[in-house]
Amino acid sequence: MVAIVERMAIRDWSIEAQNGDHQDIRKGQTYTTIEDIHDDNTITVFSRFWVRVPLNVFQLPTVCPHCKKELP
Repeated sequence: MVAIVERMAIRDWSIEAQNGDHQDIRKGQTYTTIEDIHDDNTITVFSRFWVRVPLNVFQLPTVCPHCKKELP
């Protein structure tokens, strides 16, 4: 099972596929992502299609998604 969290973007980011599909991440918007971080320091964002986005595009979570306690 994959843990899902909501993350807020802290900067704009975009990517375009060879077929012309594109994904835009906009600062201030919240996105549904996986909780786990990939080895290349990216996370998967679920949107129009699944795409790996650099972790530094998002604000670090302040609340544990499991127990809902504030993180240090």
